[in-house]
Amino acid sequence: KALRKSFSPEVVRRLIRSPDYVEVYLSPRAREIAILYADISGFTKMCEQILKDPLRIGDFINGWSYGTVDCIYDHGGAFDKMVGDCIIGLFGPPFFADTPEALVQSAAKAAVAIRTFTREFMELPKNADVKAHPLYPDLGVATGVNFCPANVGFFGPDRAYTCFSSGMNNTARLQGLAKAGHILVMDNAKAILDTSGAAYAWEGPLATQVKNVAKPLQYYMLK
Repeated sequence: KALRKSFSPEVVRRLIRSPDYVEVYLSPRAREIAILYADISGFTKMCEQILKDPLRIGDFINGWSYGTVDCIYDHGGAFDKMVGDCIIGLFGPPFFADTPEALVQSAAKAAVAIRTFTREFMELPKNADVKAHPLYPDLGVATGVNFCPANVGFFGPDRAYTCFSSGMNNTARLQGLAKAGHILVMDNAKAILDTSGAAYAWEGPLATQVKNVAKPLQYYMLK
């Protein structure tokens, strides 16, 4: 049950085939990973002006979050946590066998899949109230993607599988700059994608000064 909170069924089966899987794969370690933050832009306004009823809000966020995590699993990622309506995915854990190019490609593909899923989810008949509202054009998923070193593994008294690094914090800041439908990719992650031969259209380079960071964030928007 604990492993299912973070990993797809296929990964869980592979883990438990190793008798020492916690020590071999899940104890904290420093690795370079790709990180994805996905958050519903305009969610607060949506709750106040459209969904309103707490039960309706819970039903909406349940449907969206499960679908979003499925997109992460489908592209080889792990589910870190959900903070409010923000989903965090990690690409690399728990086996750390892929190249940086493969990891960033997986994160980028997951981001595109989440953007598509979010729009399709909002257009379901059960969400007709969302689509019919004047706010609808400003609603969607806002995403940040980064590639950085991190300390990854089980942490804390609840043994949560997560990671810590300044890059993790900067990914959160990057996602906070995104608007509905935007996928913002840190410049170093974009450079890795370029060397991998992946064909994406970009807007940028872009730069924004953010709080508590000495240098402006350098990033691109994936079209």
